[in-house]
Amino acid sequence: MIFYTHDQTKKRFAIVETWRDITLQSAIDVAAIKLPEVHDTFEWFKHQLIIDQVMLKLTTLTQSDLDLLHPSQKVYLFTAQLLPFIKDLYSDKPVSYQPRLIKEFVHEGVEYLMPTSLVIDADTVVLQHGQKVKNFIEASNLLKRYAELKDEGIKVMPMFIASVVKEHPDEQWNEVNVIERSKRFATLPMDIVWEVFFCISAHTLKSYSDILQSMTEERSQTRLQRWVSRLGRLRLRQAELLTRLAQLRAWRYGTF
Repeated sequence: MIFYTHDQTKKRFAIVETWRDITLQSAIDVAAIKLPEVHDTFEWFKHQLIIDQVMLKLTTLTQSDLDLLHPSQKVYLFTAQLLPFIKDLYSDKPVSYQPRLIKEFVHEGVEYLMPTSLVIDADTVVLQHGQKVKNFIEASNLLKRYAELKDEGIKVMPMFIASVVKEHPDEQWNEVNVIERSKRFATLPMDIVWEVFFCISAHTLKSYSDILQSMTEERSQTRLQRWVSRLGRLRLRQAELLTRLAQLRAWRYGTF
């Protein structure tokens, strides 16, 4: 967090500095705020109410504190400190976060293991079209849901993350445990949320790569089989022609 001193009240307040400072619930709340389409920094001066809504979620300022701030101060703090985070929440992937590719994390004293595959349990494979992550989240394309955080996607993140992480390697999927865990994940720092995002993305890309390689190998095998089959037919045809040629020669020279 970055700390400032309020000019009028002389009270210190904090504003988020990294994704670690933002909880998943705060991100959900901010994503629910409908931002105007703004092309220039100065246009934000016309949207002080929107700025106030965001700053109430991502700073320790109260509304009375915000009322005492000059509009230029609010626009500066909003555009310089908060807008990059908001843009990432509305984009396909965060450009302001570099993944650490962690294997586990600790939240509220409990250690969780990052997903090692797209398999949640024996019956459910994440990201496969037509499949579902049990009954609480549509999973025909979860990466698309990640990319649509500006809509409803981010609201399912606590439940989704609770369903793909484990407390021990041989943990079995249990809906009751997942629901209880998802409640605790409302306070999960956003850097961990992005770690899960990149982890699942990596597994998805590997899955797609494996499928593509398999399809390529199958095509190559099919082409080889066709070539062998065609070569076999050519050789049979060649043998047939040679036989006929031998018969013609025998007939011509009276040896038939």
